[in-house]
Amino acid sequence: MKFEEVSTHVQDVPFIDPANAEWVYNLILREKLENVLELGIGHGTSTCYLAAAVDELQTGSVTAVDLTGSEAWFKPSPEDQLASSGLS
Repeated sequence: MKFEEVSTHVQDVPFIDPANAEWVYNLILREKLENVLELGIGHGTSTCYLAAAVDELQTGSVTAVDLTGSEAWFKPSPEDQLASSGLS
């Protein structure tokens, strides 16, 4: 999925600055990273950018982990954001 497309889905949800999101998205594409690990998901906004880049490569996966019970703190949830972006 192109950067601009995923941005429209998650642009109003914190916690990553759009410039940083674009940088990490392009890093994944440039280095052709197939397996990405994210520690600390929050709302899953960064996860969406990571998943979009991996999707653009058409191979690989993103593994994202957070503390047990943290889902109660973050609305929308990472699962909701990934689903609404079509990146589940």
